[in-house]
Amino acid sequence: MRCLPGRSAARAALFATLLVSLVSSCGGGGGGGGGNDPAGGPEILLTDGATLPGDFVVNTIESAALSNDRSVAIIASEVGTPPLNAAFLRSPAGSIQPVLTPSSTLPEGLSLVTMRNLVMDGGGDFSFEIGGRLDDDAVYLWSGGRLSLVARTAPGATPTGFQLLGDRQIANAGKIAFCGGMSPCQVDTSGDRERITCNLQVFSGRNADVARVELPIELDDQATSAVTVTMNDPGRLLIGLPSRSRQSVVGEVVDGVYQSLIVRGQQLPGIGTIISAKPRAINAAGQVVIDARLDTDGDGVIDQDRVLRLTNGVFESVAQTGVPVGDLVATAVRGNAIDDRGRVFFTITSATPGQTGGGQNFRVWDSGTTTQIVFEGEPAGKDDQNHDLQVLELDQLRSNAAGEAVYRASIGYFENGTRKTTETHLDRWIDGERTTVLSTGWKAPDGSRIVEVSISGLNDGGDLLTICGLGTRNNRGLILLPKA
Repeated sequence: MRCLPGRSAARAALFATLLVSLVSSCGGGGGGGGGNDPAGGPEILLTDGATLPGDFVVNTIESAALSNDRSVAIIASEVGTPPLNAAFLRSPAGSIQPVLTPSSTLPEGLSLVTMRNLVMDGGGDFSFEIGGRLDDDAVYLWSGGRLSLVARTAPGATPTGFQLLGDRQIANAGKIAFCGGMSPCQVDTSGDRERITCNLQVFSGRNADVARVELPIELDDQATSAVTVTMNDPGRLLIGLPSRSRQSVVGEVVDGVYQSLIVRGQQLPGIGTIISAKPRAINAAGQVVIDARLDTDGDGVIDQDRVLRLTNGVFESVAQTGVPVGDLVATAVRGNAIDDRGRVFFTITSATPGQTGGGQNFRVWDSGTTTQIVFEGEPAGKDDQNHDLQVLELDQLRSNAAGEAVYRASIGYFENGTRKTTETHLDRWIDGERTTVLSTGWKAPDGSRIVEVSISGLNDGGDLLTICGLGTRNNRGLILLPKA
């Protein structure tokens, strides 16, 4: 069965019934939440206003992440000027422990005014950043019940010369890799936007024990976005480098040593010559998704973008620009993820020929066969005013190792050229079947309506973690939807 987005009143009523039943059994929804619902229904884990260990009163749930055993990492802010942030860990049984809070002893020069970029792996390790600005940045990693300060800026900069965090990934058993903007960094304010460039270095290791990875090129005067790091849960590490003449652009780190996988100018039969490439995802078997920019006519100029899958040295084309997408043409392609069966999830942007930009299409590729998941402009039924509804906007695409995907869709219509959004919901896609699992307009446990929905995590078991606005956007709740 395929459910049209947001059109099932019975499904909404069932969701509300499950929530009300659960909250009643837990003694109310205002606190930190109870243990896992034995019936497997939606569970409220936390709401704004809850008091957490250390007398930390939650003003706003800022972000959250989910592991495979349903442990949840949480960043929340409290009331204050400025408001301070804190990190907590919720166990599968429902207990919440402080990780880093205003009650913690912080190293000199660090503060909790900004806490962001929370990531969690399947095994329950998680990492976050505090500061997030040039010369005011720090990276923490929680693993094995211990919090480690992995990197920080001066005073006491570690690694020596660290000034700004770039890309970062974590993996099971305390593995971490990141790109660091190292001294000297420069700030250019001559243009419309501030531009920060640094000497880039890559580090990897476990917990706070990280070492520099020797790269084949020096990366002076580069934006931190110039380098990408990608890891799978077992810890296989790939690095994407800026494109330079006949130099490596993608490599693997083996026992701390960089080994090139792709070089600029490499010719791929039937595909083209690689000008630049970035690794986007890697599955447990080591299959890699790569975004590549290509020269297909031999003039040395980029004329096509492709998403590629690399398996044991063999490249396969997944998607490409310049090809028809219905009556439109693909103007951009981007790899998103790869599951344990080797299926590649990707995004195509399509527009009228000759135009740039365009609408988003979420798709999955499986051994040469491409399946449409959802696309902007897709019909979505009618509302009670007989408006023809469509998918207006798509974002927050997530997928897991099992090949299940979730995403957020804004639904509505156009009136005299003006976009009117009627609802926003979260859909789940599994092997060609699509259902709505949560939507604005559905009833919350206190009788108010859900007014905002956002995806925070999808684990490999298919459990979905969301942050919702309850009644108003300023009253947020953290809701777990276990896979049925």
